[in-house]
Amino acid sequence: MFAINFIFYSWNDSQWVYFARAVVIVIALFWFALQIYLFPLLMEQEKPQLRLALRNSGVIMLKRPLFTLAAALLIGLIVVLSTFVIQPAWIFISASGCALIANQATLYAIAKITGKPTTDSI
Repeated sequence: MFAINFIFYSWNDSQWVYFARAVVIVIALFWFALQIYLFPLLMEQEKPQLRLALRNSGVIMLKRPLFTLAAALLIGLIVVLSTFVIQPAWIFISASGCALIANQATLYAIAKITGKPTTDSI
């Protein structure tokens, strides 16, 4: 959906289109960063609720923006490298590596926000 919006706004060279394209890019990056915490938070809940997990993902993003940026850049780097450098490794390396990084980032962020040490580790 974000790609379609970006392509749609790329066909026009009006001044307002640059702003619309920037808004689409920012929303896509925000959504990507939100996904880092979403599924690990669903796994941590006793009774999984998507709305609560989305809210908590947003809270973690707002409380730890630099950590979220670093995790997103690391995951993005893994995806780009495994896609363009080692193509067959995408499913094995990228999927599991990104899930591991997202899970550890979520547990670390929860521990830092709540002040409780994490008991789970790699």
